[in-house]
Amino acid sequence: MMKFARNGKPNKAAAHDLGLAAGNICVEATARGLMVHQMIGILPERVRELYGVPEDAEPLTALAIGHLGGGGDLPAALQPVLVDAIAAHCKMADGSVRAPIPAARAEAAGHEHALGNRSP
Repeated sequence: MMKFARNGKPNKAAAHDLGLAAGNICVEATARGLMVHQMIGILPERVRELYGVPEDAEPLTALAIGHLGGGGDLPAALQPVLVDAIAAHCKMADGSVRAPIPAARAEAAGHEHALGNRSP
């Protein structure tokens, strides 16, 4: 558990604060037209090594933020990987693709948009 620097007591709100911060980053990034991918499956010790995270801080999550590229932006060998990633991360139980992937991009990748098979 994270501790306060000033008194060494446990900070029981640290996980809550992290979630709130990540949520606010997602809202702001989306408002700016960016995509966000949150990741819990990180390697904390590797994060410490690469970014100099001190021992008294605990790496818990990572966020990838950027513009969604089209499949045509990738080398041909990686294009099927993109389609699989979209399917894995954006497909709902009913088979539709959830927002924020625009309908045109979802359809171009061979997936149905969350609003059905309609153009935007």
